[in-house]
Amino acid sequence: MSDEEKREYSYKIKKRRIEKLQLFLQRPYRLKLLILITLYTIIRSFIAANLELTNDEVYYRLYAMYPDFSHFDHPPMVGWLIQLTTFNLLFDSAFAIRLGAIILGSITLILAFKIGQKTHSDRAGFLSAFLLSLSPYLFLISGTFILPDTPLLFFWMLALYLIINIFNDKITTKKANQLLLLGLVIGLAILSKYTAFFLWIGVGLYILLYKRNYLKQWQLYVSVCITICCLFPIIYWNIQNDFISFTFHNERVSLFSSFCFSCFRQEIAGESAYNNPFLFVMIYFVFFRFCFRKNKTFHTEHHRLFYCIGFPLVMLFLLFSFFRNLLPHWNAPSYTVMIFPVAIYIAEKLEQGKKSLWIQAKIWAGILICLLILFFLQLNYNVLKLNKLKIQDFTVELTTWKKTGEAFAELSQKAEKNGEIQPNAPIIASRWFPAANLDMYVAKPTNRKVLAIGTMERIHKYAWINASRGGFYIGMDAWYITDNYDFIHPDNVSIYFETISPPDTLKISRNNKICKDIYIYKLKNMRKLP
Repeated sequence: MSDEEKREYSYKIKKRRIEKLQLFLQRPYRLKLLILITLYTIIRSFIAANLELTNDEVYYRLYAMYPDFSHFDHPPMVGWLIQLTTFNLLFDSAFAIRLGAIILGSITLILAFKIGQKTHSDRAGFLSAFLLSLSPYLFLISGTFILPDTPLLFFWMLALYLIINIFNDKITTKKANQLLLLGLVIGLAILSKYTAFFLWIGVGLYILLYKRNYLKQWQLYVSVCITICCLFPIIYWNIQNDFISFTFHNERVSLFSSFCFSCFRQEIAGESAYNNPFLFVMIYFVFFRFCFRKNKTFHTEHHRLFYCIGFPLVMLFLLFSFFRNLLPHWNAPSYTVMIFPVAIYIAEKLEQGKKSLWIQAKIWAGILICLLILFFLQLNYNVLKLNKLKIQDFTVELTTWKKTGEAFAELSQKAEKNGEIQPNAPIIASRWFPAANLDMYVAKPTNRKVLAIGTMERIHKYAWINASRGGFYIGMDAWYITDNYDFIHPDNVSIYFETISPPDTLKISRNNKICKDIYIYKLKNMRKLP
């Protein structure tokens, strides 16, 4: 190739790039999406790097430390994700552990844009991503913290994107073949959290009501088989362990208990907070318009599909909440599905020149930013003085575990040097938290083990970890650590030891003010095994 041909080729490449950039800029909602995702990722990365791991996160870190086909309370996907982002815990920091949530949270916004765009327009796509970013469930629970909901929401949204493609317009061989990929994605979602099974319930409901011709497609049945094959790790582990995981979850959501209207009120309040009060109200407002108005706008195939996928899980857990306390984020993935009709509704209002709902959404974005700033001020400077109002300051638990580990390292070193306790004595706990917190922030820096004594419902995965760490033996010494924020008396564990010392009290400070008391007991000479 001559120099002139090279220059001409280079000119064509530059021209194409400029044309692509001009085309991108001509579609302003794509540029807005890029800005949104950039800001969203920066904020969440800052939080992930500067906030200690929560009770749940340090517990799921154990899934990566002790990988298995499945676990007592959840499937294995969150542990695999932590292993991937930390290179099997080679980089064992809060940010590395949460990196999967940061990455998947940003991709989830892209998928939200694609779904809104495909079902309505670029404007609806951007609004879908923007409204989803206002949800504390996505922003914190699945998009910043590393929990089973992190991979769950990603695969849930990816499955929804595939479902929209498959059931859009008439059936074709290509769309039918995409059912095979859908089966795999739903299988991966169930490997993240069991509630993903409701994706198939939603798809089945939609097919039975509106797309019965899909029942003739062999790909549908093979897709279900693919999902079942994906569940092999869960089924294999449960066979080995007497199906204990399913028994545990069945007890958490059983209907056979006394009626509890206060539990229902708490569930409604929690769902509103976890999904953003503005979105929560708008979701039901748009849903009721869909149910009771004959406007064609509200009866598109896409609206029917969104509600078939989203509504069953929401209704089921609302029903359960009449009988027992639940966690409000259990049905949050279904609420994310029902954000799309809200985005379409607001997009159509904007097309009509009505901006009130869009203004309200931006106001709520401002409120959430203010709450986030207030949260970090409370973390570092205790600006709200909650203790004076006799309200427990939960932010203390998010800022004091590292300092607890540092203080304990100094105390334990002196005690071992003076012969007060055996060297490298393990730490004993009677519940999975704070056992997992102690594992990460206290035991790890001092190179010692954490063991747990208690029922399976209290110690969870530690029933297996105890065996992996060598378990208990007659004559062993141990430490027991608790604090004034979550005080658990050592009675339940001290009965296995000959003597228990009066506690040493460590004062933990935040912003040069004492905010927490740590009580450390020495348990001497184990006389009988748990």
